[in-house]
Amino acid sequence: ERERRTHALYELTRELAGVIDPVQVAGAIGRFLSAEPGLESALVVGCRGEAPVAHGGGDWLSLAVAQAVMERAEAVKVDVLPREGAACLYLPLAAPMRVRGVLAAMAADGAALDGLRPLLENAASLAAIAVERLHYAEVARDTEVKMMAERLRASMALASWRSTTPTSTSATWATMRSGESISRPRRSARSWATACRVTSTTRSASMRASTTPERSLPTEPPSGSLTG
Repeated sequence: ERERRTHALYELTRELAGVIDPVQVAGAIGRFLSAEPGLESALVVGCRGEAPVAHGGGDWLSLAVAQAVMERAEAVKVDVLPREGAACLYLPLAAPMRVRGVLAAMAADGAALDGLRPLLENAASLAAIAVERLHYAEVARDTEVKMMAERLRASMALASWRSTTPTSTSATWATMRSGESISRPRRSARSWATACRVTSTTRSASMRASTTPERSLPTEPPSGSLTG
């Protein structure tokens, strides 16, 4: 019996690796647990603060109890009324990042659930990993779609801009986008320093010339300087 269950767990792991939605996860878990006599199961997917979605189950399944198990992240065993002796075990799908839902298993003989609990916990662990993988795969797809939409909007905006822009401006923009820089005259550091020194010297000379008084040359010799 132990070897059979171990092999069944291995097959369940392989099947869960290829699922693409929670419905397939619930189907794989249900087929795995249906090998146990008198055992029914259901998968409730959801997170804290979200409305749980049940896959499978029957009138014995309580979404209120499943919601409480998700909030507390603790397993709960309750009696199933009006079925005498029947019980239901709710196990949280404790994924590495957060609780992703609940695995509910109902047995007509409630005492049998205690012996099946290790098997149910293994199934809940595998289901939790599968559901979380699906969640992050969906997040990745949404991100990729948003990035593609943003690129499309940018391309459309550029095409619209080119259609309303003169040819010369469009060619310049295309050249800049292709990585070619527009050449501009630049001065080297040495020529710039030389120009600054020349400008400063010229400015100083002009200031000295403007502040120095002009001397007038004598037009006539002083009296008595010439002898007769």
